[in-house]
Amino acid sequence: MGYSQFHRGKKNDLKNSTIYASKGLQILPFWLIFGASEFSLLNNAKQQLHEKLKDMEIEKFIEEWIAVSNSYDTEKYLTFYSEDAVLDDPSVGKKFSGKNGIKEYYESYFIGYKTQTKKVNIAVKDENQAHLEVVFTGDFSEGKLGGTFDFTFKEGKISFVSADLLL
Repeated sequence: MGYSQFHRGKKNDLKNSTIYASKGLQILPFWLIFGASEFSLLNNAKQQLHEKLKDMEIEKFIEEWIAVSNSYDTEKYLTFYSEDAVLDDPSVGKKFSGKNGIKEYYESYFIGYKTQTKKVNIAVKDENQAHLEVVFTGDFSEGKLGGTFDFTFKEGKISFVSADLLL
């Protein structure tokens, strides 16, 4: 065996990865063989992938939230919010607190106007915040309006959202 063999001690754990030199005579940690800068680059790549996966989870969460919103299933819609969530919508001049307040908002402005929401763009700011641009259609005088939502997440639920119309 003239070539080094790569063996990972633990799945996806680069610090515990080892390289077996030819004929298995010497075992060295991965980062000693390749150097700290290469190890740092690998850690940065791993961190970027982890962040991208978080972004994708938030995007999926928001897309599911939109789909449920468009289905007019109030109980399922409320499962996306924490018990003490706050929804602030300056376009209606009111803040809605807790699930009862958010239920009032949803039933009045989404179910009441048969509002359908279509995603235009999602920008994930960090693991706890995202910005959503949408187009609303429904039984309101304009028939079609742009809107935004700025989300804050806590423990996998919406804890705060600012909703507004783009006029």
